[in-house]
Amino acid sequence: SQCEGYEFWRRRCHVERAGKRKPAWCQSGNVMELLTEHLDASRAVFVDSQSPANAEYNKLWDASLSSQPLSHIGVKTVRQVFVFMWIPLCIAASDREKVGTPESWSETEISNLEEMRLRHSRLVEKGLPTLVLSRADLIWRGNEVKQVLEQFLPCVGKLKQRTRGNNAPAICCGFDLDLHVCRDRSLYERLGASLQARTERVEAYFSGRTMRTTSRTPDCFRPDDAPRQKLSATGA
Repeated sequence: SQCEGYEFWRRRCHVERAGKRKPAWCQSGNVMELLTEHLDASRAVFVDSQSPANAEYNKLWDASLSSQPLSHIGVKTVRQVFVFMWIPLCIAASDREKVGTPESWSETEISNLEEMRLRHSRLVEKGLPTLVLSRADLIWRGNEVKQVLEQFLPCVGKLKQRTRGNNAPAICCGFDLDLHVCRDRSLYERLGASLQARTERVEAYFSGRTMRTTSRTPDCFRPDDAPRQKLSATGA
């Protein structure tokens, strides 16, 4: 069962209430509680996607990790796991929708990665299962990503591979798929010393963790064993 929780929350708390006082739950409510009208409680997996740019919504998720008042819809247990997908700068530069020069859009890209790094490190400290992937893996290593995801999210079952790159990553973007680093440094040299240093630090953090998991993923609940327990997977 999948829910674009941020869009639902944004409409309820911002768009529909423009100029009006927001309900208290917009800032302090349990996210799962807010999304119950979109949650199919008969499913074992509930998926929500998040973005580093949606900091306010992400904070609600963080505050909800230890609060799970969902018994009224038959859910006794929620176990959260997190999948992070980061985008190396040279891969981001190949996006045809990018407008302007790298200097003009790279600041936002790196700030988002830094926010992801902070969120990832906090979840690891809490002992919650996390998996790090890069967009390059998704494009050029679809079979491997499929296997890793199926092991990390056993309740999801078999996944379908739909994405495959037409060109080798080194030819397309100057990317080393084995080391998860951009070999072509010309883009970085245009950023200025400060932003270049920030970029290299945050990319080193994720490249060293790509295709790796932290903590053991909870086993999938079988209907005959635990008919009213659910696993929640949230993506970042």
